[in-house]
Parts: sequence; structure tokens; C-alpha cells
Amino acid sequence: MSRLLFSCALLLLPLLARPQLPALITPELEFGVVNELTPDSLTIKLFHAGTDTIRVKEVLRFGPYGTLPFTVALGDSLVLPGDTTRFWVIFSPQHNIRHESELILRTDSHRGSLRIHVGGQGRYSKTYYSTTENLSEEALKTALKQRLAQGYISLSYNFARDEMFMEVDNEKINGQGATVNKLTCVYTGQIITGFSDRTTAQNLGFNTEHTFPQSLFNQDLPMRSDLFHLFPVTESSNSVRSNYPFAVVNNPSWQVGGSELGNGTFEPRDVHKGNAARAMMYFVIRYQDYGGFFAPQEAILRQWHKTFLPTTVDKARNEAILLRQGNRNPFIDYPQFVDRIHSIATSSVAPQISAHLISEYSADYGVVRAGEATVYQIAIANKGTTPLTLNQFTLSDPRLSLPGITSITLDPGYGATLPLTLLAPAADTIAATLQFESTAAGAIQQIQISARVRGTDAVEDNQLNDNILQIYPNPAGAFAELRWRGTPTGFRQVELFDISGKRVQEPLRWNTQETLRLSLEGLPAGVYIVKAGAQKVRLMVE
Repeated sequence: MSRLLFSCALLLLPLLARPQLPALITPELEFGVVNELTPDSLTIKLFHAGTDTIRVKEVLRFGPYGTLPFTVALGDSLVLPGDTTRFWVIFSPQHNIRHESELILRTDSHRGSLRIHVGGQGRYSKTYYSTTENLSEEALKTALKQRLAQGYISLSYNFARDEMFMEVDNEKINGQGATVNKLTCVYTGQIITGFSDRTTAQNLGFNTEHTFPQSLFNQDLPMRSDLFHLFPVTESSNSVRSNYPFAVVNNPSWQVGGSELGNGTFEPRDVHKGNAARAMMYFVIRYQDYGGFFAPQEAILRQWHKTFLPTTVDKARNEAILLRQGNRNPFIDYPQFVDRIHSIATSSVAPQISAHLISEYSADYGVVRAGEATVYQIAIANKGTTPLTLNQFTLSDPRLSLPGITSITLDPGYGATLPLTLLAPAADTIAATLQFESTAAGAIQQIQISARVRGTDAVEDNQLNDNILQIYPNPAGAFAELRWRGTPTGFRQVELFDISGKRVQEPLRWNTQETLRLSLEGLPAGVYIVKAGAQKVRLMVE
């Protein structure tokens, strides 16, 4: 009985309801220091003082170097009236840099979007790279060069080859599971087994490949014996590769096992493309680009590096070399380092990127009441690398305004909210535009605005998605009544669905010229969708 009385007491709420956005209890999130192996999470808290149920339908986000370090776990994204809702935000950085970003929560409300600033310091779990934190371009190259030289053990060429043949690349020893000594040519895939030392392996036709040709640095140490660019190969493929640069070969004059030679360039088979690229990038960072050999190849090597990422075998090889010569290949540990170095061969300068993110280009107020100021929030964020300026705001209808805003300047990773305010004195249908200039776009930006203004005695119907199908009460208890507002249109089929889209009652046939009493007995509390013909309305059952 009390449930029914409560439902009746709510009968008039839809007449008074005003769509509004929840208030952000958490204006920003600061994660502190987080490494790439242990993501952290915090919550966004929203309090919804309105009487309409809304849904966060999408989260717009961005991050550095094409990554998306901040993720929102929406789950059930409904925000209920009078409730405090929490969404988990997960910070999983791929770079050991400071992250500043915005999350834009787009809703199905007629009042726009919410935005929240998020920040955190990425840190790599491998402390070997601590000196690279927050660095990029030339500063990062210098830090890596210094780090790779620190503690470096210069091996003799004979010792380096012995280690490569018998330990580092021996598939019996390096964890690849061979039962006898075994080597595979990185270029052709040919295999030798049964050797007992390097000399025996060489007598079986194997040799040592210098990925960066040793003739270009006069076979000097320590370059000649640096294991990161030495690999086992057959004598024949070693001779064929010679000191040719790497490239994509279209008309090969030689091809074995997937590797090809043609027109003075050499293309390794796919399984070795990434290794060759990382060996070359390491070499140039560690030493230099002798004879300008690397520069013409940089574009294709970067592509191979990203396409053919390090495998568990590559990572194990990195560890094995560390034990012998005291340094690591950073592009095996963190392939993403390359994103922060736009040129390995020459002076590296980051491109200046000017770009914005706008929550929507169409602002629909739905139904508003004459004489009342109504705000629609448009969120804008700077997703570029340079400061962003927005100015020259122009509204085509004098009933619209942006109070206090003439110009906005945003640092990279930060955002702002445009409080687009509508105040119409009388009933009308509004179709207008907001125009402004953005230094990111190179052209005038335009947002379409629409609204239906009703007189002060009009029934509010935003919570009904502006359809002429109406439900009372909403929220409802044991029953709800369906009414068709406007010109009656005859019979409609009425269906009731839960939030997942599953139909929970048998369809009813409804003459829209009459009121239909819809029984909700036995339904769990929650959000449902009522469909009558093509019209849909959300219904809260308590």
C-alpha cells in the first residue's frame, strides 16, 4: 500500500522536471607516480540533483604520442536522480613522462557534456632508464647515449663471437628448448646443429653479421664487438647482404628463406625485420650514424620496429647481452621510446601539433521554459602540443549568450567548458549557430543549436526525450499510465524492455486516444524502456 501511495505522490514530478547535468564532486584527478606494469585507479564522483535519469553514453579522451593512458570503466553508465554515481578511471602509462589530459563525458541529456582534468606521472619499472624521465627528442637521445655508455664492458671481438655462437643465440642454452647446440641464420632460416664451439660452427658455413656494416667504422672497437648488432648468419647470406642498406625489395635478384636482395638494397625476412631495426637504432644512439648510412633507412626501419615488436626471445637476448657487456637495448625494453624521438639520425625536433577536441557540434536543448535561463555545456580540450586559443565567439541569436567569455587559451592537455546560455522571453522554435575561431583548426568552427521554448504554463517533457509519448508517474511503482500528447494517431503496439534490450512483457495493443494503464507488478527496480510504435521513453521502476 505504501508503495502505491509513494508512486501517486510522484505523479506531478514530470510536470516540474528540468533536465540538468550532475555536479562533479571530483573536479580533477591526480594519480601521482604510476609505472607501466601496475596501473592505478581512482573514481570520478557525480551527484545528480535532477529528477531525470541520464546516461553517460561516451567518453572522449586523448593522450601523448597516440596513446590513451586514461580509461574510464563506465559499466552501468546510468546516473540516477538524487544519487551519487562513481566511475572508475584507470591510469596505465606507456611513457615515463608527466601526463596531463581531459576526459569528456558525453551524456544523453539535453544539457551537454561534463569534463574532468586528469594527471599523473608515468614511470618505467626498469630503473635503468630513470635518467630519461620526462625527456624527449635531443634531450632523450643524449640521456640514452649516456646511459648506454655507463658501465659498458668492451668485449674482444673473439669473445663476443664466442658468446654469440655458444650462449646468446645458441637455442640449447638461451631458453628456446633445443636439445643440442643449435643456431638459426637470421636471414635465411637455415639451421646448423651439433657444433661444439665457434670454430666448428664456422666450419659448418656460419658467420657473424654486423647489422651496421663494420667497414663504415673501420672495424674499430667497441662497435665491432657490440653484441646488440651482431647476429649469426650463413656465410652466403652474409656475403649477399654485404653493406647494402635495408629497404623493401620489389624485384629481387636473390631471395632465400624470405630475405631478398635487389637494386642495391636488402630486405630481411619478416621474423628479423624488427630485430634489424632495433639493432640499427641502438647502434646510432650508442655511437653515431657513420657515413650517414642510417639516415636514408630510418623511415622503413621505424616502420619495421613498430610492425614487428620484440618477442620473448628478443627480450631474453637483451638480458643475456646485459650480463656480458653491461648495457641494454632501450628499443627492446620500451619500443615506445622511438615515438619521443622524431629523428634518430639527425637533430630531433618535435612537430608542433595544434588540435582541439570538442564534445559536440550540435547542441539540442530539447524543451525549455520561457523566461528561464538554461545552460548547455560544451566541453573543449587542447589535445595538441602547443597552446590553443579560442576567440571571436559569435552567436546568431541574441537570446543566446556565453556569459563572461570572450577568449580562451588552453595549455596542452587542459580543457574548458562553454556555458551556452539560452534565455527566451516567449514560446518559439530556435535554430541558431555558435561560431568561433580556433588556432587549431585554421577555419571558423560552427556548432548548431536548437531548442523549443514553451510558455510558462506548458508541461515540461524533456525527460521524455521530446517525444509525444508520456508516462506518469515516472519513477513509477506498481503501475504507470501512458498518454499520447498531441493529435491522436490511432492504435500502437506497446512493448516494455529492460535496459539490456530484453522484452519483459507481452506486447499490448493501445488506442492512443485513451489512457493505457501499464502494470509493473513483479518487475525488479531499475530502468526500463517503453516503446509505443516508433516512440521510446525511459521508465524508472522503484
